[in-house]
Amino acid sequence: MALPQLYQAVKSESPSTRISSGRGSAEDTKPQRQGTILTIEVLICAAISFMCVVNMIACVVDFSSHSKPFYRSYQFKLSNSWLGHGILLDNSDGQYADFRRNLNILIPLLLLHVGLSNAVQQYSLANFEANDPHFQRPRVWLSFAFSTLFFLIYNGLSGFLKLVLVLGLNFALAKMLRGSRMAPFATWAYGLTVLIGTHYFKGFEFAWISPVLKGLDSMAGMNNGWYDPLRFCFLRMISFNFDYYWRCGDPSNEKAKLQTHMDLCNECSRVEPFSQCTKSRMQIPQPTNDYNIVSYFTYTLYLPLYLAGPIISFNDFHAQMKRRPVATNPSKQIRYILRWIVNLAIMETFMHVAYVIAIAGTGKVWMQGEFSAFQVACLGFFNLKHIWLKLLVIWRFFRMWALLDGIETVENMNRCMTNNYSAGGFWRSWHRSFNRWIIRYIYVPLGGSKMYILNLIFSFTFVAIWHDLGECLYISISCTEVLY
Repeated sequence: MALPQLYQAVKSESPSTRISSGRGSAEDTKPQRQGTILTIEVLICAAISFMCVVNMIACVVDFSSHSKPFYRSYQFKLSNSWLGHGILLDNSDGQYADFRRNLNILIPLLLLHVGLSNAVQQYSLANFEANDPHFQRPRVWLSFAFSTLFFLIYNGLSGFLKLVLVLGLNFALAKMLRGSRMAPFATWAYGLTVLIGTHYFKGFEFAWISPVLKGLDSMAGMNNGWYDPLRFCFLRMISFNFDYYWRCGDPSNEKAKLQTHMDLCNECSRVEPFSQCTKSRMQIPQPTNDYNIVSYFTYTLYLPLYLAGPIISFNDFHAQMKRRPVATNPSKQIRYILRWIVNLAIMETFMHVAYVIAIAGTGKVWMQGEFSAFQVACLGFFNLKHIWLKLLVIWRFFRMWALLDGIETVENMNRCMTNNYSAGGFWRSWHRSFNRWIIRYIYVPLGGSKMYILNLIFSFTFVAIWHDLGECLYISISCTEVLY
């Protein structure tokens, strides 16, 4: 029996359709009283929670006041506001300060890239059929050329060639080993060597390879730290190699697998052809010829997601280069732009009224008995809020850039940091694209839930290495493992 007929047969035998006439039928059809969430207990808890939140905000605003005697101890960390003379804001977080300062470059770059890319996509729609092999080529080549030109200017010839060398060796490794059992081990060994080596040695010099190449090291660009975003490149390198490895080990027809998936998936659109859900884009392999060097560099150097993510697998990215997902239609793009503007406005308000980063950074106030226990607790809590909000603004900006270009990625922050009730829930909703990457490329290959403890150790150790090789993060990750 086919699945639709089976579903109808089960549905016809459900208790709700078996109300028979006769004895007891009136009682069975008697309407039940509907429950409500608005009970007295809930209303009282909501009122108490609201008062607590208001009191915490008032506490932070109060100890950030200019009239406080300890204000001068952290005043040097504050910056002048764009609102006018005499108004200050706390822009002492280095990561967000860099992002905020470079918005005047990032926004025009976004407009230029998105404008060119959408024009090329419209050209492809007008000149090729959706299933034509040439349909995606103009878009792929534009993205490849745009990224190449940007990194030549941004990193200079020296940094660009070093980046190409690192990525090129990884591609050669994938092609050389193909479906060999050694491919996963070699991929991880090379990737971790690059990740750790460039961290400790601050990149590398061409002079180490040969004195003849020493002159290339002086051809730097705007950014001398070309190796800084390699953490994200490392994730894309692993993704490409593993997706290609799994493709070589699975000779089945990808079109047949896609059709089987779409027959069973409720998310995949049945109205618009070639439309896929996120799961199918990630799991259905691409044709073997699509794992080529141009597609590889287009993916690893894709500008909107290069600097900060969100992270996307090669299969998912390449499938969207062929066909824009439904989630990137204009109405959803406009709503997402408005959401980002609101997030940015909230962050600006936060920085103007709460100087929590500057106060925590000095340590002269709250560590020397100037603060009560409640004030210290509020200072710590709103420091975490600041971290969450700054990452939300940064990640949503780059996700918005990709959406405008027709690439849908996972929302890294899908809920507020305080809207979690366990360490596991917090982990899954903080940097979600990284969490999904770990599940696909570490957790599942190592055996999944069958090797839970071993998986936990490997996963969180890698998280520590990827974020920071410092001892403090190892301690915090170990504590997180205990919580799990």
